[in-house]
Parts: sequence; C-alpha cells; structure tokens
Amino acid sequence: MPAPIDSEARGAILAHHQNGQSHRKIFDALFDLGFSVSKSTVTRVITELEREKRGIFKPAKKLGSQCLWYKRTKDLIKKVDAATNVDNPPTLNQMAERSVVPRCDEHLLRPTDQQSQFSVLPQQYCEANSGKNVPRLYPGEEHKVILHFDSASSHTKPAVYSYFKSKKVKYIGKEDWMANSPDHSPMDFGPNGIFKKLMFKKKPKGIPGLQRAARQVWKEFPLNVCRNVMKSWRGRVIQMLDVKGF
Repeated sequence: MPAPIDSEARGAILAHHQNGQSHRKIFDALFDLGFSVSKSTVTRVITELEREKRGIFKPAKKLGSQCLWYKRTKDLIKKVDAATNVDNPPTLNQMAERSVVPRCDEHLLRPTDQQSQFSVLPQQYCEANSGKNVPRLYPGEEHKVILHFDSASSHTKPAVYSYFKSKKVKYIGKEDWMANSPDHSPMDFGPNGIFKKLMFKKKPKGIPGLQRAARQVWKEFPLNVCRNVMKSWRGRVIQMLDVKGF
C-alpha cells in the first residue's frame, strides 16, 4: 500500500496538472518547490483524479454569475488589475477596505468578548511558556531556549516582553522577525512559506549558523517561484472579493 501523500504536495500536483503540464514537468516543479515526491507518486495522484472524474455521472452544474456572493464584472476586474499590477501591491486588508469588504478577523470575536480575551491571554501565554512548556520540553536546558512567536496582540504586548525579561527568558521581538500573515502582500503567500520549509532541512547550530544557512537557501531559491506568486496575486484578490472577505 503506498504511503499517504502530504495534502500540500497533492494540491500542488493537481494545480500543475490542471495547467496542462506533463508528469515530468510536474515532478520538476515540485522539486523546485521543495516537495519530496517520486514520479510514481505524481502519476498515482493524477490517475486517481482521472478515475474520480470518470466516476461522476454528469458534471456539476455551474452557478451563474448572479448566484455568486459578489458578482464579477468587467469594471471590478479592471480595478483589481490597476491595483495589483504595481511594484508593491496593496494588502488584502487594504483591498477589503477599498471595496467595503469585511475582513475575517472582524468576525472571530464579539465586541463584548474582546476585553476579557485580551486581558487574560498574555498572562496565560507567559506562564505557559516560561513556567510549564519550556521546562517540560527542554529539561535542564531552559537557558538555551529562544522563544519565537507570531504577531498576535496577546504575544506582543509590553507586559509580555517585560515578563520574559524579568524571568531572563530569551525571545525574538516582533521588530526582529519577518511577518507571516495574509496581510503581508504578496510574497508571504508563497516564497516565505517555501523558504521556511527548505530551512527545516538544515541543521544549523547557533545564530551565525542559522544566518549562513538562510543566506545559502535564499541564494539558491528559484526565481520562478516569486514570479508565479506575483502572477497569481490578481486571482487571490478577486477571490477575496467574491467571498466578501471570508
């Protein structure tokens, strides 16, 4: 029985297959993206897809443009092209504000919940990391640990940094790391994630070793990946408008 394939690798195979690429070109493209899959795996995934297609009695009915949440019009596409075909395209949030489209984060919390949530989380975060998780995961080597967290407000409050400093916990501040968010347009959708995946294969020791590894990986990073991400940015913005930010 063949080993299960990663969902990201499967999605990449199907995306290249839909673009009409051969199995060989798909294999080469996935290798450039950092996916470790064999030619037989590429063939198997595509064969399974074709079998699923043949098993469908009739194609799914396509919805007309009037059924979409946000109707695509020529005027809208022109606006998207004008906004994204620039050196520094606007972020998703900026496009949402221009088009009066709600953003995802506005629907995650009710206004009445925000005060209690943001007042409790920083305390829980500090105690969990420095008081419980770090000693449990790295017994006897707590002094070697350097915390690196995302830009959530509960992680970057001054109280959090003050707590870590008082406990002599090493951490990487928000101003010292690259953002990883859909709001970081547009290269973070592809190159940053692929860059990190390639870095996982390295075994650097210490900060200087990590810096050398990062420079080497970026030097060998395929330029076509960056170009493909830029080309797909227009489609992402249109899709965001279609579903009203969800």
